[in-house]
Amino acid sequence: MQLRYYHYELAFRHPFTISRGTKTHQPTLIVELEHRGLTGYGEAPAISYYHIPVEKMIYDLESKRSFIERFAFTDPQRYWHYLHHLLPSNSFLVCALDIAAWDLYGKLRGKPLYDLWKLDPFRGPVTDYTIGIDTVDKMVAKIKETPWPIYKIKLGTPEDLIEAVAAGIDLFDCVLPTRNARNGWLFTRHGDLKIRNARHRDDTAPLDEQCGCYACRHFTRAYLHHLQKANEILGAHLNTLHNLYYYQELMQTLRAAIEAGTLAASAERLLAERKRYNSALSPEQSAQFPDEDPQ
Repeated sequence: MQLRYYHYELAFRHPFTISRGTKTHQPTLIVELEHRGLTGYGEAPAISYYHIPVEKMIYDLESKRSFIERFAFTDPQRYWHYLHHLLPSNSFLVCALDIAAWDLYGKLRGKPLYDLWKLDPFRGPVTDYTIGIDTVDKMVAKIKETPWPIYKIKLGTPEDLIEAVAAGIDLFDCVLPTRNARNGWLFTRHGDLKIRNARHRDDTAPLDEQCGCYACRHFTRAYLHHLQKANEILGAHLNTLHNLYYYQELMQTLRAAIEAGTLAASAERLLAERKRYNSALSPEQSAQFPDEDPQ
């Protein structure tokens, strides 16, 4: 095989900002593997977080060039294992060469890789892109440039989810229901509930009488209060089951509203209910007691 490579500084359409700073270009290494008159292409970005710049990848390529080129190439999987041991400290470079090897392999076999892998090209995962941090108006403008299923990360409260769906967000992730559950903060149809509060010590009612989750069907608020105060892991498990069930039902309600064409009205109603229930809680209900750690 013959190895060639190219160093590019790929310009972004827009500056890309995250918490650690702003980037306008992506340093990238493109590699070529030529064999029997055919060429496979692979690439690897240089991510500063991993401390493997393009210069390091080029240095490793040149150091191991003869070994990379002399390999008797027949199977990309064997080649990956070979590269994995040849370049153990440069996984980005191994990835670029692996991509090129598979591209070359498909061309040598005269078939697209999805045929070789027995995949349906119309059912694969959607390629994603990230817009980074910016003002709301600029982020919305970037989204509208390329209509695409929208995935928003790090949402949390039920209000966040309702407003996100109403704004057209398709997918999102959220740690709040599980994290809050571990700390005894539970979501119900009638407002948020802090199970550590002393008012639940002798309460024999379920968390939410309308909820069908395992915790609500089998345990009382008093028992869950005891588990939380005693720091029993079962309490965290049951609280998590409840919060996830609540979030799933909330999303089912929103999906049904989309199908029925009533999303705007349903979102407005759900937000109003959340505001009404939580604002109606007395200070004793909504605040932690002095002898309890704030959650």
